Amino acid sequence: MTERSIGEWTRLPHDPCGFFGLEADFDRRQLKRAYGKLIRQYKPDTHPAEFQQIRLAYEHLESRQRYGHREQMAALERSAWDAVVAQAHVEANRAGRPASSRMPQPAAASPSLSQRAIDDAEATFAELERKSTKSPQEFFVMAMLADVCDRQDRARFLKCLLAGMHDHPHDPGLCELLREYLRADVNSDQAPAVLVATAAAVRGDGFYELTEPLWERLLREKPFEHFRATLLKCEKRLRLVDERPRVVFYLRVLRALLWKADEKFLRHAFGVVERHGAGLDEQSDYEFEFALLVREYLSKDRPRIGGQVVRQRLDSMIRDYCTGDGPTTMTAVAAAQDEIARDSHGILDEFSLLAMEDDETYDDSRLLRICLMIADDLAAQTGAEYGTTSDASFQALASVTLNDMSESVVEVEARIGKMQRRILVPAFLGLVVVPPALLWGLAPLTVLLGISATWWTAAVLVYFLVLKPRYLDKVIERRLKRICLEGYESKWRPRLFRYLQSCGQPPQAALERLYETALHRGAADWMEVVLAYPGADAGLIIFGRAQLFIS
Repeated sequence: MTERSIGEWTRLPHDPCGFFGLEADFDRRQLKRAYGKLIRQYKPDTHPAEFQQIRLAYEHLESRQRYGHREQMAALERSAWDAVVAQAHVEANRAGRPASSRMPQPAAASPSLSQRAIDDAEATFAELERKSTKSPQEFFVMAMLADVCDRQDRARFLKCLLAGMHDHPHDPGLCELLREYLRADVNSDQAPAVLVATAAAVRGDGFYELTEPLWERLLREKPFEHFRATLLKCEKRLRLVDERPRVVFYLRVLRALLWKADEKFLRHAFGVVERHGAGLDEQSDYEFEFALLVREYLSKDRPRIGGQVVRQRLDSMIRDYCTGDGPTTMTAVAAAQDEIARDSHGILDEFSLLAMEDDETYDDSRLLRICLMIADDLAAQTGAEYGTTSDASFQALASVTLNDMSESVVEVEARIGKMQRRILVPAFLGLVVVPPALLWGLAPLTVLLGISATWWTAAVLVYFLVLKPRYLDKVIERRLKRICLEGYESKWRPRLFRYLQSCGQPPQAALERLYETALHRGAADWMEVVLAYPGADAGLIIFGRAQLFIS
């Protein structure tokens, strides 16, 4: 840990807020940004130990923030454990149980109790067990000594810990020890029994926050029925004062539930959030919007994927993001983004605006929104940034792109002019010239000239006042849109893909630079036509955003 000063690293595990350089009233976006900056330096493949410490600190703060805790209480929580027996960690290591990575490390210990625990662990454990009332620190020591006294009974540690939680449900030290035990030491096979036992001891609002990682593991690794049956048993035992922790928990697991739960349970889970979710923070509202979008995507868009390779890849990415586990998930999502960023031809083929024009039921807006939300989260958690293209290079790319596109604009304009002539000229001749010509030879010339003059006057008025504005212009407008869309699809769109792939800038910034260049050259009119389409081009936006994650 040489790149970051020792003073800052020693803040862990006691002061994660200070380690990340956050104020006490930080929000989750600030936390993600701080986390992203650190893991750019300490990557999991090059600095695994440091990354693990950073990740644990991040998860701890993120969980506390979601559940409404504030770090103003951190100092009080730490000082409350100044009298914990430090030597309990020694005994825990002798028993083969690693001390919690976030366990409060006491600044001072009770000399008499710590010495007795070292001299005679079994006698100390028996003495504490006989006491009718015990302090949180005594329960802590009992739990740590449990394995030393009886290594055959692996559940003894949890029994002591839950007994302490029953008597002291809000004690910060016991809460952290239980949280870390459930996170690291309980597998998915043990999870149902452990969760039910925990619900019997921790019956208040803190249950969901303490057990959330274990619920996520159970949902991830076991059939959904295990999750539902266990949750039902646990919730029957709880006595909640505040519904917020329950809402926060359901909101957390909604993503994974969407891929595993049945419709009946999904209605129940969404109902819990909708009924009691008023007052949640902006980030929680954002996450609920994401869950709603994924729910619609699964019911309306996913069934239409078929054999489309890029869409299958995006679907797998969304599933991994919703159901995966922390850093492993982000690695998989980043790999998927990297593949998408390199497959311009696949996206051009599968995200056709002409196909959407022909089939009004086809709508990629949900998929686009989901992909952008995932990309935003991935960028925040990985610290990914666009390349540092110089302004001169950026401008040169925009100029070359504009030159290439201007040639195809001439072709499209020629098509438009030809289309207009094919509609307007025959209509004009058919209305103004043909009817008098049909009367030619049927009457004296003077009569025909009089009739023709009258007809021409009336026909011209009808053509310009009625036929052209009410019918012909509408036909031209429809054909014009189609020609421009075809021009965008076949000529301008592929060039925009290459431009975004080359410039290393966010899609919006790249398109704005292209328009500014066209404006400077006096070509803004036709560039406005070209840039009318990217806003609805899900493939282009997804592709451009994915350039951020090219490895």
